[in-house]
Amino acid sequence: MKLLDLSYFIIAFNRLIGIVIEINNLRLALLIFRYKLVKIISSYFLNLS
Repeated sequence: MKLLDLSYFIIAFNRLIGIVIEINNLRLALLIFRYKLVKIISSYFLNLS
């Protein structure tokens, strides 16, 4: 019984780590996207003036 509980805990823990990694990847992707967007907008406004 104890071994089964431990395996369930390990599976849940791995899933939690996977979710945290996915959230961090998403945040990184958003940061890169925002940076590129700012670069595009600023270059557009520089070309305008």
